[in-house]
Amino acid sequence: MASASVQGYDEVLKGQFAVYKKISEQIGGDVKEQSDLVKQALDAERAFLVTAAGRAKPSQDELTKMLEETSKKMNAVEEFRNKNRGSKQFNHLSSVSEGIGALGWVVAPMKPDAFVKEKINAAEFYTNRVLKDFKDQDAKHADWVKAFLGALKELEAYTKKHHSAALTWGK
Repeated sequence: MASASVQGYDEVLKGQFAVYKKISEQIGGDVKEQSDLVKQALDAERAFLVTAAGRAKPSQDELTKMLEETSKKMNAVEEFRNKNRGSKQFNHLSSVSEGIGALGWVVAPMKPDAFVKEKINAAEFYTNRVLKDFKDQDAKHADWVKAFLGALKELEAYTKKHHSAALTWGK
């Protein structure tokens, strides 16, 4: 059975992240494609958390190696935005690119929930543009913003509950 920490993360994945993913698929295009990359990053972070829950804190070199997959997936989200600067969905891509950094809470130099909150604030700059761009066009985009920011806020609450001062290691 998974640790309470991993179970809590699973609840985050089943919550607003699942809603964000579903709405991204409905919107389609670059938004859908980037959401696939986000899912991969979330899955990589979950695998890391499973490992962390079952062991003592590693050396810095080991930790870096353990986080390689999550890092690669996060970078892929950011690279996708950079490769699609001409996209009509660029503000969506930028919102997610700014927000995906929240997964870095596991090595944040500050309290994890405060770190996630900073990333939410960064994402909001672009989500506000999405809301403005689609205000009178398609309510689905407002739902997308609500789901994405909601997902990050659920991640913030998760870190506060399960990793209040820093990532909690298992043994």
